[in-house]
Amino acid sequence: MPYLCDRSAVVRGSARWVLRRTGADPLPLYRAVCADADAIPPDAPLGLAECGDRATDADTLWALTEHPRPRVRASAVAGLRLLDAVRCDGAGCERLARLLDDTSPRVVRAAELALAP
Repeated sequence: MPYLCDRSAVVRGSARWVLRRTGADPLPLYRAVCADADAIPPDAPLGLAECGDRATDADTLWALTEHPRPRVRASAVAGLRLLDAVRCDGAGCERLARLLDDTSPRVVRAAELALAP
């Protein structure tokens, strides 16, 4: 399980591949890990986005943009960008624009990347 939430995308992808080879689906594991906001590994939101879908998982990622730990917030923003869940036709841009004033440079960079298009 720790490799599913590694900070390296290659490691996370390899861990998902190994799980799938054994007949297990990593998506329910990511959803369970991301549902427990107190014990969430920092890069779990990004892993969820890499194998999840916008309709089901975007709300979880949006909620994690308010997490107390900066790495989790940044990972959630990167996940939203990966899922193409940032829409500037409603409240999405406003929610991300607030993160441009975050105390963590990591979160600010992730928000800038998500808002750039």
